Amino acid sequence: MARIRKGLLKCVVPALPLDRLGVEGAPSDDMWSRDIKMGKHLLPVYADLLYRLQHNALFLGYRFKHRDESQAQCHHGCGVLETAPHLFWYCTAALQVWSMWLPAFQVFFETKLEWESILFFKLKPTPVAKKEYGYCLFVMLHIVRAVIFRCLWMHRNDLRFHGMRPNVIDSKLRLLP
Repeated sequence: MARIRKGLLKCVVPALPLDRLGVEGAPSDDMWSRDIKMGKHLLPVYADLLYRLQHNALFLGYRFKHRDESQAQCHHGCGVLETAPHLFWYCTAALQVWSMWLPAFQVFFETKLEWESILFFKLKPTPVAKKEYGYCLFVMLHIVRAVIFRCLWMHRNDLRFHGMRPNVIDSKLRLLP
């Protein structure tokens, strides 16, 4: 089996299109194995959305900005081009949803909880939190981030395809701690 693997053509893994995700550095190689390990704690629909978000495979408004008849702006009325960082982090609706959870988790991490650190799990726990909670702390944050991302995505789809009006309270109620 080892000989077969050695004989196979080795392909270079293409770089992720990170410019539209608003991140500067590529995630570390161990991030992907950690995400696969964490994925077992999620329902497949949540893991799928997180995977597509990390690989810039969601059909957000910026992809359709060249078409006159398409809606490329944020559906919450921000007047900004709809990109992943905006929809899931910087939008007023996203800020309101995240504001309930970030302070609760920030005390456990030395790393500031920001878009890139949440998206690619670039986090360093405090020594006390690591000793006290260990792996469970990462699992909790992983579940919370996946659920928030999915709620924001589904609310966006309701606005775009079902003619609903922006309602952050509805998204917040789905995520009550």
